[in-house]
Amino acid sequence: MIKDVKQIFELLDHVVEEIVKDNVTQAVTDNTLNYMTLGRILEEKRTKLFWSYCVVLCLDLIFEDIS
Repeated sequence: MIKDVKQIFELLDHVVEEIVKDNVTQAVTDNTLNYMTLGRILEEKRTKLFWSYCVVLCLDLIFEDIS
C-alpha cells in the first residue's frame, strides 16, 4: 500500500494521462488524510477532474463510531 501523497499523486496522474485525460472526469478514493490531500492536488492540476471519497467507507466509519 502506498502511503506517500506524492507517490499516490504520480501514480494516479499517470493513469489519468494514459487513459487520455479528457476521458476521465472523476476519481474516487479512500477518505484518509493522504487521499484527501491527493484529491485537492489532483483537482488543482487537472481542472476538469472531480475527486470524491468513497461513501461506503465513510458510512462504515460512522457506523463503527456509533456502535
